Formats: sequence, structure tokens, C-alpha cells
Amino acid sequence: MEKESQKYTNKIKETLAAKAAQCTEKDKLGKLMKILNGELTEKLYLQFLKKNNHTDMLLINQIKDSIGTKNSMLHSATVWCNGVMNAYTTNDAFLRDNISWAGNATNWNRFMVTSTLGMIHMGNKGQAEEILNPYFAGAAGGAGQ
Repeated sequence: MEKESQKYTNKIKETLAAKAAQCTEKDKLGKLMKILNGELTEKLYLQFLKKNNHTDMLLINQIKDSIGTKNSMLHSATVWCNGVMNAYTTNDAFLRDNISWAGNATNWNRFMVTSTLGMIHMGNKGQAEEILNPYFAGAAGGAGQ
């Protein structure tokens, strides 16, 4: 499914959707549609990366403690380091534990904090809006209010 052209995959999905009413094995068809939509692959990636996450939280905390409070470039680098180490794992413990420190970010660095949170929760589509909504301007309780 991943290697085939999107046009071909979409044609197969349309054909299967058209024949869904006649199908007697709807559970098998549903599983096939999940595979063609990429839902199964994404779920397996997320599960694998969650299970095999070996991020050294002590290292990130030591970096945070050593940079001080005035250096915005190092602040941004530390946030980015955490984001890359925890990408796709849903492990946002560092940001939750250091919310006041992360909240000191301004301008571009504030965007970096939000974007790394999105990077950490990539593939977690079921809860993505719930997790990220407070950080968007205009959202209830968001940054714009």
C-alpha cells in the first residue's frame, strides 16, 4: 500500500466502497479499508515507537539545568532535543514536568514548544486535537486569550 501510487490506491478504495453493500464479509472489508487508508500501519508505528522509547530523561533535564534562564537559543535547542528524542512516542513528560520553564518561551521559541509537542504526538490522531488545542490562538483557554 505504501509503495503503490496514490491514484491506484484511491481507485481500489472507490471500487471496494462501491461493492461494500453487496459484500457479505463486512469485517474483512473494514480491515482491508484500514490497511488501504494507512490506519493500521500508523497504529503499528506508534505502538512500536512507544514500546521502544529509550529516551534519557536525565540527560534532557541536565541540559535544561545547565543552560540557565536567559539564553533563548539554548532554550529552543533543549526543547527541540526533547522533541526529536520523543518524536512519535506520545511521551511528553518533560514538557509537562517543566511547563513553567517551557512557558518562558517567547515568539519563535513558543512556536517551537508547540511544534515539538505536535511532533511528539504525531500519529496519535485520536487525541491530537485535545492535546494541542490549548496551545492554539483563539481556542478556548488558548494562547490567544
